[in-house]
Amino acid sequence: LKGLDIWFLPLAAATNPGEAPRYQVRMLTSLDFVRRDAPTRYGDPRLAMLLAICRNHSAAVVGPPPARVIGRVPLAGILAGMLADLFSQAPGYYRVLNACRDLHFLATGRMCGKLRGVAWARDRLGPPDLLDAAAEWQRHGTGPELDAARVDALVTTVAGRLRDAVQYGELPPACDRWRQLDPTPRVGPKVTCVMPTYNRRGFVERSIRLFLAQDYPHKE
Repeated sequence: LKGLDIWFLPLAAATNPGEAPRYQVRMLTSLDFVRRDAPTRYGDPRLAMLLAICRNHSAAVVGPPPARVIGRVPLAGILAGMLADLFSQAPGYYRVLNACRDLHFLATGRMCGKLRGVAWARDRLGPPDLLDAAAEWQRHGTGPELDAARVDALVTTVAGRLRDAVQYGELPPACDRWRQLDPTPRVGPKVTCVMPTYNRRGFVERSIRLFLAQDYPHKE
């Protein structure tokens, strides 16, 4: 599959993300390559932002719902992740889309997709033709060339707003919910699952899946 951004991370990093969660491997699949991060690299502020999105807007393929696996991400971590993403080596149109999405979050306290962000920012950020060109690239994978200086100017404007939010807390009341903390989970005794069986291969995979689907956290 192409166009996937896959992060593998320890359960402990997911339940208590912090501002730069640890991860083991990242795989990025583009149209013409698959890139893997070196396994010695740990901690990335962008992952904090992605975990916040997953916790609030994703669905689990198997197992418990995301909010029971992913801990609440600190607001500072979300903003730092957005800031890091703005200055990544991504194409210009992608940085423009990220800037629009980030500005939407700063103004409303709500996450949104890239195209919704650019539509919201069209009359607030501008220039409209630059935003329209970025949206065309996102929709069709091609479009007019974006002027690098204009892209940098737009991104720098939003980055300044993000830095002010991190340093001075200049955020709307709608962002207050991102400052909340989860209650400390109550962990009971460890439960050990043992499967003594012989020559019943067909049950093994299903048994493992059922064990992993249990939402009791203290198990082995």
